[in-house]
Amino acid sequence: MANFSDLIAVNGSAAQIGLLQHAAEARSRGDDFYRGVPQVLPAAVYITDSNGHTTFSNEAAAALWGCRLELGQSEWCGSWNLFWREGRRLLHGECPMPLALMEGRAVRGMEVMAERPDGSRPPFLPFPTPLHESSAALWGR
Repeated sequence: MANFSDLIAVNGSAAQIGLLQHAAEARSRGDDFYRGVPQVLPAAVYITDSNGHTTFSNEAAAALWGCRLELGQSEWCGSWNLFWREGRRLLHGECPMPLALMEGRAVRGMEVMAERPDGSRPPFLPFPTPLHESSAALWGR
């Protein structure tokens, strides 16, 4: 399970991100109630540290990517490659999670495809969102 004191950025819907923000705040106060929230969400959610290493991913994320990540080793995303909807591969600097972490802001409006190990490319809308403490500092920095 992710260590919420090290939580930097998550990928999920706006409602899920709000729930995860509350979970991170509750966890910092020692409240374990929200500890299992990310795992049971029906949408793909993953968490990275400030270097982009994945520290948590749920079952829905594994289903989207077509594989399970090696936590702490996988960087930025679980897909083999990301592509724009028209089929052009995203360069590293164009990928949503690195943009969110490097710029310290939520990234919205990108329509991309995640390439799976079997070569299929399901489309999805990423919502990478750096989480901030109430003091506006980025979690884990």
